[in-house]
Parts: sequence; structure tokens; C-alpha cells
Amino acid sequence: MNPSERAAVEAADTQLGRDQQETSQVLGADLSKEYKSFRRNILQVTGGISVYGALLIAGRLYFGDEKWKSLLSAQVVVSGTLAALLIASICVVSSARKPRLRRRDLASRVVEQNDIRNIGSLIDALQLDDGSTRDISKRALITLLPQLQSDDGWLLNPSQRAKLCGLLGTPPENPLYKDVRELFQPASQEAIDLRVSILKAFEQVGDNRAIQVVSRLANSQPKSPGELRINTAAKECLPILLERAEMRHNNKTLLRGSRQSTVCYESLLRAVESSHQDPPEELLRGSEPNS
Repeated sequence: MNPSERAAVEAADTQLGRDQQETSQVLGADLSKEYKSFRRNILQVTGGISVYGALLIAGRLYFGDEKWKSLLSAQVVVSGTLAALLIASICVVSSARKPRLRRRDLASRVVEQNDIRNIGSLIDALQLDDGSTRDISKRALITLLPQLQSDDGWLLNPSQRAKLCGLLGTPPENPLYKDVRELFQPASQEAIDLRVSILKAFEQVGDNRAIQVVSRLANSQPKSPGELRINTAAKECLPILLERAEMRHNNKTLLRGSRQSTVCYESLLRAVESSHQDPPEELLRGSEPNS
């Protein structure tokens, strides 16, 4: 292969790598958009129900109890409300089928990229309403989270960090926090692995907000082999978090001290201004030569 052909192949490989990176970032961004759209729909439904209830209350206050009862009996209001909620539920379920299938496909394509830059998008996907999408995201996070390095903290925004802390603080054996499919079963291996992976990630990118939940896990009394694994991982993570927090505190203290020292040094270098001015006749003069 001559040099020109080799250069063409290298250029093609470079362009292919760039296209793959752009595809990975685009897929991750689309998955995060799905989470934002889902959250917006939830807010809209909640807002609609609130407005409906507020209108009923306002109508009763405006017309008074006597007239309100004559206009709309309690039976009509209750049955009408239940019918409206039932119709709304059917519409939501039927309309959510296609978005769920799209989210599953999108999550699978994001996982295929095996790119740690999509960790934030996969964390967002854990809050979607589809169990299959959440399972896909969990399995990917178990693999990707331990790959984070100390300079990868920018990949997680505050909301995603809070989600990881919330997951970490959720007892894996508590039935109130389990998936419906695992309600009466011991905590799954996947649930334990996810928490251990979060702790491994926090060893590299954890901040002060993670110290409280990690400290609670490290000081807990494990009651099952899974909780023992989490407890051991927390005990390994906690000293690293505390050391990093102390380093940040010391750096801030040194920075604050250096700023104060600069101000003092500048004040010492400032020229001294005389508070009074001597009369010209009292200033010393050189002696004039004898003529």
C-alpha cells in the first residue's frame, strides 16, 4: 500500500470514528429528551386534574351549597369525575404504547455504543415508566459506572447525581421500594450489582452530597449477603470521599488565604500619602557659596 492509499484509509477510519462518536452523543441526547418529554406529560396530566378539581371547588364556592346541589348533585360529580379519569387513563395507556417501544429501542441502541458519555442519559432512562427500558439501562449502568475516572465528573449533572444517591439510599430488601414483579422475592442480583457499581463510581466522581448516604450504608448492619456486599463497598468508598472532601476544603482555605495575602501585600506597597504639607520656608536648602 503506497503512502497516498494509507493516508486515505487513515482519513476514512478517522471520519468513521467521528461519525460513531456523533451517533453515540445523538442517541444519548435523544434518550434524555424522552425522559424530559415523559416528565412534561406527567406534569400536564397532574395540572389538568388539579385544574378540574379547582373548578369544582370554585363553582361550589361561587354558587353556594344550595344552588350547587340543585345544579349538580354529588352523585353526578363523583360519577362524572370517575368516568373522566377512566377515559383519561385509557387514552394515556393506549397513547403510551408507541413511545415505550421507541424508548426501548433507543435505550438498546445507546447501550450498543458502550460509551461512558451516555451514562447521564441512561440514568435519566431509569425514571421512565417502562420496566423494560429501565432494565436495559440498569444492566448498562452496572457495566459503565465502574469505568468512570476522576476527571469524568462533568458527565453527571446535579439531577443525575441526586438520582444515584436516591438509588443508593433505597433499601434493596424493602418491599416498598421493589419493582412489582419482584415484590415478594429477595433482592435481585441486578439490584445489588447496581448499588455496588454506584459506589465504585462515587470513588472517582462522588461529591459532598454522596457522603451522607455512603456513610449511612457503611455504618449499617447487613442482614443478607447482598446487603453485606453493599456495606463492604460503602466502607471502601467512604474514606476516599472524605479525603477528597478534605482536599477541596483545604484548597478553598488556601485560595482564600492567598487572596487575603495579595490584598495585604498591595496595601503594603501603596505609597504613603503625607497628611500635612510643610511650609516652604521651613524646608532645608543648600548653603549658597560666598561671593
